[in-house]
Amino acid sequence: MGNKPSVRRLRSLILSTKVDVVGIAEPIIPFQKAGRLMKKIGMSGVVSNGEAHGHKLWVFWRQDAQVRVMDSHEQFVTLECRIGSEKAVLVSFVHALCSFYKRWLLWNALLDQGIDASTPWAISGDFNAILSPGKKVGGRQMIYRASPFKFQQMWITHPGFKECVRLCWENQVYGLPLQILYLKLKALHIRLKAWNKSVFGNIHQNARNAEDMVVRAEIEAEQAPSDDSRRALKNARTNLHDVLLQEEIFWKQKSRVRWLKKGERNTIFFHTAINVQRCIGRVEKIRDANGEWIQGTENIALEVARFFADAFSSQGVTQDADLLDFIPRVVTDEDNAALLHIPSLDEVKEAVFALSQDSAPGPDGFSGYFFTSCWEIIGGDVWRAIEDFFLRGLASKGIHISKSGSHPQKGEPRGNL
Repeated sequence: MGNKPSVRRLRSLILSTKVDVVGIAEPIIPFQKAGRLMKKIGMSGVVSNGEAHGHKLWVFWRQDAQVRVMDSHEQFVTLECRIGSEKAVLVSFVHALCSFYKRWLLWNALLDQGIDASTPWAISGDFNAILSPGKKVGGRQMIYRASPFKFQQMWITHPGFKECVRLCWENQVYGLPLQILYLKLKALHIRLKAWNKSVFGNIHQNARNAEDMVVRAEIEAEQAPSDDSRRALKNARTNLHDVLLQEEIFWKQKSRVRWLKKGERNTIFFHTAINVQRCIGRVEKIRDANGEWIQGTENIALEVARFFADAFSSQGVTQDADLLDFIPRVVTDEDNAALLHIPSLDEVKEAVFALSQDSAPGPDGFSGYFFTSCWEIIGGDVWRAIEDFFLRGLASKGIHISKSGSHPQKGEPRGNL
């Protein structure tokens, strides 16, 4: 908006469309010049999303429009607009940031405004998102990756979860025991992703909807008390309790906080813990072999790749088999026999149930909580797969088995499959 051609094009667009309210994202000129621009485009009022947010969003309106600012945010400004005697409508002008996480915060902030569902509400602006890579101009090449599967502990709370697992697990699969387990887990994770989408959907939106249902049921029970209204209120509160429990389990699993006891809802605490973890896990800079600091995502990635390539490259090592004779024998025949002992079903079950419920999932996305919760369905296949591994000594592609999974150590036993 700092040059005459841009102003002329905007004024022409306003005159041809006869709009009453106009929003501009990133005008690239100081807000002190907003009054002058307002007069040039034929408007009589202007407001921004605030000095604290850099005045990155400007909204102009005509003289016959009544405008009131309802909410101001870094990425949007929401206005109540009324033209003449018409009903008021809400309009949110958006200028989303490029970060996926920041856009997620944007949508949460929009939904948290507490807007009445009966009030007309329009959202418009620059969302910094495209429908396909072909729409992108300049910048880095876009790479789309499917989100990895991860077992969600909240699924256990649904009465139809185990039946879904059972129906998928009973499908006939042919192959060696390890291959059968791998293929069944692979098929199950596809089934669970579809099941989660149809049954749970967006749990955060579910919580907001459940809260609205309770409010409506309370109002109806007060205005028209009856057995049906009281029953509806009870059902709405039960549904809200279940949805909030699912949301709490989701945040707890994501935060990996193990020491907090069950009871009071702690979703805010879990959400904060996740943000702290993200900050701790972020690598801003690293030091190379010459002691120089390297910054930037691409430069850091290249340095990490170079470091490990050098660390694991052969340096012309000479092998001498005679040196093996000087290594003392520590493992006795009894120890070796115990290590090669094929574990029984009870031993495998004991090792699986020793896994922490909040442990990180394996490469297949299934955590220890899944194996313990569905043991009566999958236990037989798990044991046969481990037995097959001990007998043949080979693991199929996609399967990772650790001896610690069958022989727990002292203290807190750990294992993975």
